[in-house]
Amino acid sequence: MVKCAVGDDVYEDDPNVEVMQDALAEFFGKEAALYLPSGTQSNLCSIMTNCRVKGSSAILGDKSHIYNYERGGMAAIGSIFPQVISNQQDGTFSLEALKKMMPPPTEHIAQPSVICLENSHGGCNGATVGLDFVKEVKKVAKKQKLRMHLDGARLLNALVEQEIEPHEYVKPFDTVSICLSKGLGCPVGSVLLGKEKDIYYARNIRKMLGGGMRQAGMTAVCALVAFDDWNVVLKEDNAKAKQLAHLLESENDFVACEAASVKTNMLTFQLLPSITKKKGSLDHQTLSRLLKEQHNILTLPSFFNDYVRVVTHRDVTVEDVETTHKAILEVIKANI
Repeated sequence: MVKCAVGDDVYEDDPNVEVMQDALAEFFGKEAALYLPSGTQSNLCSIMTNCRVKGSSAILGDKSHIYNYERGGMAAIGSIFPQVISNQQDGTFSLEALKKMMPPPTEHIAQPSVICLENSHGGCNGATVGLDFVKEVKKVAKKQKLRMHLDGARLLNALVEQEIEPHEYVKPFDTVSICLSKGLGCPVGSVLLGKEKDIYYARNIRKMLGGGMRQAGMTAVCALVAFDDWNVVLKEDNAKAKQLAHLLESENDFVACEAASVKTNMLTFQLLPSITKKKGSLDHQTLSRLLKEQHNILTLPSFFNDYVRVVTHRDVTVEDVETTHKAILEVIKANI
């Protein structure tokens, strides 16, 4: 990072950003790539690229990150109506329900332009969404002349589990967003992938949103390093999450955790009702706070305080997993 050459990516003259974008476009089998500050901005640029008529709609799952955790940007900034379909626990949705959502061609109803999928699915405990399902959705999209976008913030964690080549999985999608700062461990950033004409349009949206970065090469080079061993590292991360899930599953006097449902590097667990329903008892937000204050372990309670999420990454060791298990039990036992 210290030694790399830098330039101004707004003017497309940062050499390492250009190299990184070209390398990732080739890796995923797409024509072009665009470096952005965040996954939220990458998704927004994509949806605005796929829905160029104001008042059109985007079809997406009710548990998707775009719908729940991106501050309504597609509606507030893009003037795009979210058309929501119920996610199943595996991150998919009913194909029949999808077909029934297609409106008649009338000026009275917002017309869909894009279908958005997510893999791995953060709102479904890190579930992996299979390629067979993607292909079935593609058939519907093609028949209805709709585009497809993939929120692939944690895609690579899913693909090492599914044993699918990245370029094969993303082929049905018009645009794909990949986060560099999650499993890949880069300091910052996401890339948006697609056809050259779409990436050119998205670059204009990025400028409007203030996402152009100067001297960005020093962070872009990190992606080139991260992709050297991505499959080995992410497979280990997934294994560490499964290890913790199995440890927590055995503590069924205190928490509920379904180890079999953990497919990637993300897991959730719940305090048992016998603990949370006691007056002045421990809740999920308090548990997360105490884990951070007393053990320097960062977890995330859900916004509705009904579970705790844990994500493993390249800096978490097998010993850290065991330490986390012990710390969770220690905090629970000390506060019930």
